[in-house]
Amino acid sequence: GDDRFNLSTNPDTTALWAISSDFHESASLWESSDHGQNWKRVDDGSFPEHTVRIVHDPNGGASYALAPGGLHVSRYQGKSWEKTALSEPLHGLVFVERSDPLDRALIVGTNTGVKVSVDEGISWQNMSKGLLSIPHTVTYANGVLVATSDAGYFICNTVDCAGVSQPVASPED
Repeated sequence: GDDRFNLSTNPDTTALWAISSDFHESASLWESSDHGQNWKRVDDGSFPEHTVRIVHDPNGGASYALAPGGLHVSRYQGKSWEKTALSEPLHGLVFVERSDPLDRALIVGTNTGVKVSVDEGISWQNMSKGLLSIPHTVTYANGVLVATSDAGYFICNTVDCAGVSQPVASPED
């Protein structure tokens, strides 16, 4: 029917989480500790509408919901969700540990490129130099950040690709 579901593990990997996004009711987060036989609602009604996926902080303590309305965070095992300063649609989130004295970076793929935060999501800067201003997702592995879009992919080896994205040419150009 109209329901959409997305499965992941809970933050401590002891149970399954299911995102239920029904077009007739508010979005909700459900948990099963018996491999899907039984489910209980986890959130308190604050779960963000149309969440695409949940990403858990690898350092523990927080889970992030990626939604068309932006980035939301829960520090309470999925019970309560708060909107962050990033309010544009998101397509991916990665955590990049960096050498001291640098803080780790949170990197997101958005509808207009890639953004980075080095203060745990309090503020965000463009990291889209060389990218078209279209939706991107991000992946990070073995020290390489890859941003992908319908236009192709972009590789940033040192996570210092600062700047704004290029505008997309109008059909008349």
